[in-house]
Amino acid sequence: MNKSALVFAVTLVSSVALYGVPAKAADLYGGMKDDPYIAPAPPVFSWTGYYVGLQTGYEWNRAKHQLSFDDDALDIIGSGTTRPSGWIGGGYTGYNWQSQNWVFGVEGDFEGGNLSDSRTWTYPEGNTQIKSKLRWQGSLRGRVGWAANKTLLYMTAGWAFARAETSARVDFDNGPIDVLGQGTSNKTLNGWTVGGGVEHAFSNNMTLRLEYRYADYGSTSSSITDGVSIGSQSVDLDTHAIRVGAGWKF
Repeated sequence: MNKSALVFAVTLVSSVALYGVPAKAADLYGGMKDDPYIAPAPPVFSWTGYYVGLQTGYEWNRAKHQLSFDDDALDIIGSGTTRPSGWIGGGYTGYNWQSQNWVFGVEGDFEGGNLSDSRTWTYPEGNTQIKSKLRWQGSLRGRVGWAANKTLLYMTAGWAFARAETSARVDFDNGPIDVLGQGTSNKTLNGWTVGGGVEHAFSNNMTLRLEYRYADYGSTSSSITDGVSIGSQSVDLDTHAIRVGAGWKF
């Protein structure tokens, strides 16, 4: 081996020793670095479970009175409407079961109120007055909704019941017939209700809701008497209500 070849070989070996080994070490070190930290996704809220709550709202009621009499002289009295509307309040409880985004449940509620209204007609022969009052009401319903994590849009429907008082008073004493008759009904009515709403969970336990419901309680009837029966009154009752509620999920 000549001198030039020897110098070249020494130079090549030195280069590998000086530059190749650190590069290999750097590559080896780099391969041992930790992967970037990725935070775990926050847990998805579940609507499954029991809950209780308080609710209040405003209710618009319509009581359609139909009066009929045995004496044709009273045929001028026919029908009228009272609207016992006002504030209501009570509580609710139920259970939800969630499957993916669908939420199914059953719920019951009970409310009190003292909603009343009356109407009076005056005739040359006398006057007639009708009254209606709603004391309390409740329902047992199914619910089905679509959940976007902590927000739930839902529909609800089921059985509804209410305690209603209705009355009619007829006072005719200035004409061909002299009548002072009255009829009263104080019954628990049964019907159905349907509505929908939106509910949002502000924590794992606390929820707030806004809901609308319509209810039809059917009809009630009573005899109008003046010592003996002189006619009858039939009243159909339905309601519209907007409620807000605050619940606690277990």
